[in-house]
Amino acid sequence: MNVSTPCLDLLDGVLPEATEALFRAYGVAVHSRPPATRERSSSLRERLSGVIGFTSPELMGSLVLTISDPILAMMAPSDDALSSDCLAELTNQLIGRMKNQLLKYGVALQLALPVVIRGQCLDAHNGAEIRDYEFSSEAGAVTIRLAALADIDFYPQPSSELAPSLEEGELTFF
Repeated sequence: MNVSTPCLDLLDGVLPEATEALFRAYGVAVHSRPPATRERSSSLRERLSGVIGFTSPELMGSLVLTISDPILAMMAPSDDALSSDCLAELTNQLIGRMKNQLLKYGVALQLALPVVIRGQCLDAHNGAEIRDYEFSSEAGAVTIRLAALADIDFYPQPSSELAPSLEEGELTFF
């Protein structure tokens, strides 16, 4: 696998939409910062981040979700252990929303279990294309680092036959 621009461009569209929808479902309005205003700071203090890996025949990589303390406090109990669980679950829900959108293009992701790590300026070094996404709200910031490798011969094409049958957040029993 190498870097595939069409597949990564698809992720550039899916990830911001999924992020804004996820936080909106929890009553937190976040908005993507335009690329021109994005800056990577090496002086960020140590924070909790949720990390999850994904793979498919066409695409593989990892997603790191970092939420500022005020936003996390709005969404999780004040207990550190429960905040970590909440962050892991939010990371899982975000990649799940992305997975549902990618199904429309024939990409069926397999997901790892999310983990929560504490660190500063975390990086993935597996030859993947690294993309940073930043979102802001009145309560703070959300940062997502996506490290992805895609099949260079894969050109995603939408298909209505591959669309998920449930809306995001909808529950069904079977």
